[in-house]
Amino acid sequence: MEMGEGNGSDEVTVDGDADGSGYRFPDLSQPRPGTRHAFGGRTVGTGRNTRANLLQGYLLAIATTITKIGVEKWLEEFGVADDDRGGAAALRSFLERTLTTPYRGQVWPLETVFGAMAQISDTDQHLYKEQELMTCWVAPRGDIQCTCCGSTAKEATLDVEVPTVGDDGCYHAKLFGDALASVGKTRRFVSRVAGADVPADAAVVNTTRTGGTVGASGARRASRAARGRGGRDAEVEVFHTGGLPIAVVVAGEGRRRVPAPVKCARKTTSCCYCDTSRKKSCVHVLHTRHLRQGDTAGSATVLDSATPTIVKAISHLELSAFNCDQSVKVDMDLLYAARDGKTYFVPAPEKCPTCATPRGSAAADPSKGTMELDAYTCSNKECGKWVCAEGRKEGLVILSPCTAASVTLVRHFASQVAVEGNPFSQTFRTWWTSALERRRAGVWSSATPGRGRRTVSRLLSVGLRLMGKDAPFWPFFCDTCCDGDEIDVVTADGIWLGYLRRLLFNYYATYSEKCDSNPTLIHAASLIGSEWVRRYIRLALTEPGATIAVSTEQRKTAALALAVLLPGVMPQSFLNTFSADQKASADALHSLLSVIWDLDLACVQLVKGVHSAMTKFIAASETNNRPLPDNAVERDVAVKLSAWLAARPVGAGLAAAAAAAAGAAAAAAVAAAADAAAAAAAAGNTNIAELEGAPAQDPAAAAAAAAAAAGGRRPSPTTAFEVLAPGVRSLGATVAHDLVAFCVAVASDPVVSAFNLEHASGLRGLAALLRSSTLAADLPVVLNEAVKVGPVGAAFPVHLSSDMVVLLKELRMGVAFLNALKQLAVLRDDVAVATAGCLDKMADALTAYHAEQPLVADSAALFGANWCGDGMSREEMRAKFLSVFPDASDDPLPDLGVCSKNYQDARKSSSPGAFIICCACSHPKVLGFVVLDKREGPPALLDAIITRFSYLPRFIVYDFGCGAVRSALGKLPWLLAVSTVVSDAFHIINHVCSKFFAPASFTILKHMNTVAHEQRNRAIKALKRVLAACGPVEYTSILSYHMLVQNIRAAARDSCTTSLPESFDFSSFYFSRVKCACGCGHGESDEE
Repeated sequence: MEMGEGNGSDEVTVDGDADGSGYRFPDLSQPRPGTRHAFGGRTVGTGRNTRANLLQGYLLAIATTITKIGVEKWLEEFGVADDDRGGAAALRSFLERTLTTPYRGQVWPLETVFGAMAQISDTDQHLYKEQELMTCWVAPRGDIQCTCCGSTAKEATLDVEVPTVGDDGCYHAKLFGDALASVGKTRRFVSRVAGADVPADAAVVNTTRTGGTVGASGARRASRAARGRGGRDAEVEVFHTGGLPIAVVVAGEGRRRVPAPVKCARKTTSCCYCDTSRKKSCVHVLHTRHLRQGDTAGSATVLDSATPTIVKAISHLELSAFNCDQSVKVDMDLLYAARDGKTYFVPAPEKCPTCATPRGSAAADPSKGTMELDAYTCSNKECGKWVCAEGRKEGLVILSPCTAASVTLVRHFASQVAVEGNPFSQTFRTWWTSALERRRAGVWSSATPGRGRRTVSRLLSVGLRLMGKDAPFWPFFCDTCCDGDEIDVVTADGIWLGYLRRLLFNYYATYSEKCDSNPTLIHAASLIGSEWVRRYIRLALTEPGATIAVSTEQRKTAALALAVLLPGVMPQSFLNTFSADQKASADALHSLLSVIWDLDLACVQLVKGVHSAMTKFIAASETNNRPLPDNAVERDVAVKLSAWLAARPVGAGLAAAAAAAAGAAAAAAVAAAADAAAAAAAAGNTNIAELEGAPAQDPAAAAAAAAAAAGGRRPSPTTAFEVLAPGVRSLGATVAHDLVAFCVAVASDPVVSAFNLEHASGLRGLAALLRSSTLAADLPVVLNEAVKVGPVGAAFPVHLSSDMVVLLKELRMGVAFLNALKQLAVLRDDVAVATAGCLDKMADALTAYHAEQPLVADSAALFGANWCGDGMSREEMRAKFLSVFPDASDDPLPDLGVCSKNYQDARKSSSPGAFIICCACSHPKVLGFVVLDKREGPPALLDAIITRFSYLPRFIVYDFGCGAVRSALGKLPWLLAVSTVVSDAFHIINHVCSKFFAPASFTILKHMNTVAHEQRNRAIKALKRVLAACGPVEYTSILSYHMLVQNIRAAARDSCTTSLPESFDFSSFYFSRVKCACGCGHGESDEE
C-alpha cells in the first residue's frame, strides 16, 4: 500500500509497455537490441513512433498531471460534485481509459508549466523538418504555445500587452489543444494554477539515461546551483528517457516564460528552441552544462549533485526479519481503508523523539494522500524539528512525508529479491499487474496516484537495510559445532557476483597494518626450504613418465631437487652450493625416498629436463658472447648428466616389461620380443651425439626401439607404480598408495601445513616407535589404540608416547602409513628407520618455525603480537581494533559517490564479489561474509579468518588450501600454530599437491560437510541477476538479509528432528528465539 500523492513525478509512471492483458506497466528491462536489426530491421509496429501517436502521448501526459494534482482538487476547482454521475464520472472514465492504454512514444509531462515535451525520431525530423525536441504548454493567457517554430519567430510575434492571443498553428499545438478539449475547460483552470504569478527563476528539467527505463519515471525536485555566468539556484525535475540526457529549461518572466528543450550530448550541448548562432551558448545551455557529465560520474561536480548512495528515509530503526501479527493486521487495515475509500491515519508521537518536548498545542502539519501522516513542528526553539511517526511501531516503512508502504509489502519484495533470487523487475511487474487489477475491480479509485519502479526500489532498499541492521548474533552462530567462541571446522570460499562500482578505490578506506613476509619462517617451515625444489621432487616421484620442462631460470632449482633425489649424479662442485642448514634434512629425505622408490628410474625425466636447461644456458651464453668459464658449475652438471644418461640402456624398463608380457604368450612371440629388445638396445647405443665429448641419445631411435619392443605398438609412459621399489610393489597398488602418499607429503609440502606446534612431541614419539627394536610387537598395539574413539586408554603401555597416539587419532593418513608398514616384509626396518629420521627433522622444523621471533617493526612477529587476540573475546578484539583505528566506525559509506541501483554510471566495472565463511554442519550456516574490494584469493581468506574469530578454528577448508598455506607461511605463523588449512572434497581431486591437503587425511573431517560453502554459494548464485545490478550498499544489504534468513532456516532445520516442508512458516521459529523489534510483544510469551 502506498501513501500520499507522490513527491514529484519521479513516483508516477507515465510510459511503458503492455503485456498480454492489455494493462500498462513500466518497461523495467534495459533495452538490448542484440542482432535482430541484422535481419531486415525492426519489426513493423514495434518502434517508438512518437509523431504518429502524439495525440495519445499528450492525453497520457495530461492524465498524469491531473492524477498528480488530485482528482478531488481538480473537480473542486471546476465546481463539479465528486460523484458517480456527470462530469466526475466522465473525468474518471477518461483517466481510467488513458492510463490503461498502451503507449510506446516518447512524451513526458512537464511540472513547472502545464504542458508536455516530445522527442521526435530521426526519420520524422528529416521528413517533417522539425527539431528533435519540442515542448507544448498552456501559457498564462490560456493559449497553447510550441517551441517548434524557434526563438526568432516566437520573439518576433510575441506581444505581451495583448490580453488574449490565439494558439500556435503548428501540428503539435493543435494536437495538444485536442487533448485538452477531452478534459473540458482545462485552460481556465491552468491559467489560474500556473498563471503569470509563477516566479521567474529558471527551472531545469533533467532527463538522464539510467537503468534503461523508457518513459518518464517521475520528477524529483532539488536545489542545484545553475552553472554559468551568475546563474541562480534552479529547480530540477529528473526524468529517465532511455536516450542521451535532455533537459527543459524554463526561463523568462511573466508572459515571456518559455520551457526550452535542450539536447545534452556527451561533447556538445545545444538548445532546440534557440535557432540563431547562440544556440550553443544560450542561457538555456548555460543552465545545463553540468548535465553533460551525467554518464561519467567521475568529477567532483557530478558527485556533488548525484543521488546519495544510501537512500534517506524517515524510518531508521531496525526491523524484524519476519512478519509479526501486528504488521500483518496493519497491511490488511490499509487494504480495507483503500477499498472503503477512507484515509488511513498515522498519528504523530506525543513527544519529540529528539528533545522529549510534549506536543502540546503545536499545530498539525500533515501530509495527506491515501494515508495521512500526522506531524507537527517541535515547540522547543532549540530543537524545532519536524516530528512525525518513525514507522516501526505503526507497521510501516516511511520513505518520505508522502511515500510509505506497509512493512509486510516491503518484506514481500525483500523475500522475493534477496532470498528467492527473483529479479526486482519481475517482482515489480507482478505487483504492478496485481495493483492494476485491484484498481480495475474498484478496490480503490482509478485516479489514485501510482508509484513507479524507482520509488518501490527505494522502499525495498530502505527495508533491506533496516532488516539487516543490528541483526541478532545467534543466526550467525552454530549451536551444533560451536562451543562458545571456539569452532573446530569452518569452510570458506569466494563467489564472483560483484556489485557495480566505478572509481570505488578512491572512496574505500582500508584499515590495515603493514606486515612484511619473513623469509626465515618460509625457509624453516619445510624439510626443503625452496618450494620449487619440492615441486620438482613431487613431479619426479608422482609423474615419472611425463616430460618435465625446466626453464633456464629454474635450472638451479631443478638441479637442487636432483641433488636430493640422486646426489651421486651431481658433481661435487654443485653439491657444495647446497645450504648447510638444509643438508641434514636433504640427507634424511634421500634416505627415505631411496628405500621406497627406484630413484634411477623415477628421475630420468628430471635428469633430461635439467640437462636440457643447462645445455640451453651454456649455448645462450656463447651466443651472447659471454661464454662460461671451463670450471663453471653448469658445465660440470651438463657433463655429469650426459654421462649418466649415456650409461643407462634406452627403454630398459619398457623392454623388460614387454618381454615379461610376451612370455605369457606363444614361444614365437617371446622370441620376437627378445629380438625387438635387443634391437632397441643396439639402436640406443649406436645413435649417440656428443656434447663437449659426452654422448647423448637419439630420441627418434629410442622411440622406434621402444615401439618394436612393445610388439609394434607405442608403449605407455612409465607409471608411478612401476618406479617403486620391488618390495613396495609387492604390497599391491592400494596398500602401496598409503605408504607412498605419506612419503610424498613429507617430501613436497611444508611441515606446518598439517602439523601444529602441539604435534611436535607426537612426531618425536612416533620416531622413537619406528626406531625401537620392539616395533613389530608395539605396532599392532599402537594401531589398535589409534582407531579407538576417545582419549588414550589407561592400559596403554607407558613406554609408548601417548602424544603419538593423540596425533594418530587426528591424522588418518598416519594410521594408513603404519598399516602399510606393518604389511611390509623385507623393507620394514629400512623404511621405519628412514622415516624416523625424517620425523625428527619435521619436529625440529616445527620447533624452529614457531620459535619466538624478535619484535621488529613491520615484522610478522610484531603483527602477531598486536592482533593474534590470544585469550580475547570478540568484543574485546573489536574494542582494540577501534582503539587503533577510531575512524573505522565512521566509514562514510553514504559519501562513496557511486550509484546504488544504476546501470549507466557503473555498468562497466564490477567488484570481485563476496567471501563467505560457513560451518561444516549438515545444515550449514554462514558465520560471516566479506564484501570484497579486491580479487578473491588466499589473502582474502586469511583476512576474513583473523578478523572474524577470536579463537581460530582447528580446520579451515578452502578450495585453494595449498595457496592459503603459502600465503600464511611468512606472515601468520600464529595462525598455522593452531589451524590446519585443507582443500574441500569437491576440489581436491583437481589438486596435484600432497594428501596433507585432502580432508580424508584427517579423522575429524571424515563426517564433516567440507563443501558447505559450495552449497551456500548455490543459493547466492540465484541472486546473480539481482546482485550484478546493485551498488555497494544494496549489495551488502541484500547479502545480509539473505544470510540472515537462510541461517534462520538452517537453525530451524537443525532444531527439528524431522524434515521440514518447503512451505514451513519459519517466522514461528524466529519469534521463539527473539522478540519482535516493533515492540508489539510478539515472541515474549514464547521466550518466557
